[in-house]
Amino acid sequence: MYLLSFKFSCSNKMTANQLRSQCGDKLREEIAIVTAASGEIANAVATRLKQMNITKLYIAAPDYENEFINVMKKTLPGTKEAIDITLPEKYKNDNYVYSLVDQEIAQRSTYFIKSSSSVWSTFVDFFRVANNSTIILSQLPGYPESVKKLGVWMK
Repeated sequence: MYLLSFKFSCSNKMTANQLRSQCGDKLREEIAIVTAASGEIANAVATRLKQMNITKLYIAAPDYENEFINVMKKTLPGTKEAIDITLPEKYKNDNYVYSLVDQEIAQRSTYFIKSSSSVWSTFVDFFRVANNSTIILSQLPGYPESVKKLGVWMK
C-alpha cells in the first residue's frame, strides 16, 4: 500500500471551519490552486503507483482537502481515507485519534509520499528512515508547477 500525506500551510490541527475563519484569503488561495491542479496531481501519483504495480492508496489529509481526495478516488479506485476507517463510537469525532490512526497506517505502509513542509509527515518519515521508502510528492514526474510554487504545503 502507498500512503500520501499533505496539509495546507495555515495549520494542521484546525477543523475546516476554523481554517476558513482564521486563515481566510491565504487558505482560499491555496485551495483554489490545488483544486485547479487536482487532476494533474492525481495523475502524477497514479502514474507512479502504476509503475510500481500498486493498486491501493491511503490518503492522510484533513477533511477540508476533499476536492483532491475525490479526484484521487476517481483516478485510482483503490484509494481510501480516514472516513473509510471504522472507529468505536466515542472516537468518531476525535480528529486527534484519526490522526494517530493515519500515522500508524503511514508508518506501516509499504511506501509513503510525504509533504516535506508537514511536521506530521516528517514525524512519520522519522520512523520510516530505516526502510528508505518515502517519496517527496513534488518530485513525482508530472507534478504541477503551480502547486510547487506555493512552496509551503504540497512539496
